[in-house]
Order: sequence, then C-alpha cells, then structure tokens
Amino acid sequence: MENLKLLLVQPIHADGTDAGAQVICADRIGAGQGETVIVSRGSSARVLINKDSPVDAVIVGIVDSFEYRH
Repeated sequence: MENLKLLLVQPIHADGTDAGAQVICADRIGAGQGETVIVSRGSSARVLINKDSPVDAVIVGIVDSFEYRH
C-alpha cells in the first residue's frame, strides 16, 4: 500500500444529505477535499488495488456535476 493516499469520505444521498457513517477510501485518481466522488466497495475495490490488499473502499471517479430532481 505504498504511495496510496487515504481519504475520509462522507456518503451522501442524491439531494446532498448525509447517508451514513464516513468511510476511509483508497484514492489512486487524485481526488481532493470537497469533491464529490464515486466509490467502489468490497471485493471489487480490493481487486482494483491488489487482490491481497486489505482495502475495502476505493475512489473510482470524480463527479463533475449531477442533476437531482425531486
């Protein structure tokens, strides 16, 4: 896990409200504070880093924008 940045991510609902507890995510794409990201969790996240790594959540994308209609 050398050279792997870890970020604390707050899951949100589509309307921007909190959706549960924060998650520590491995970041290989260069996300930063305040950005909305897409996270992969579980065994699929582990495979993205290394199948033997102890990672359970990985940032796989940065969201440029999204639209929510209630």
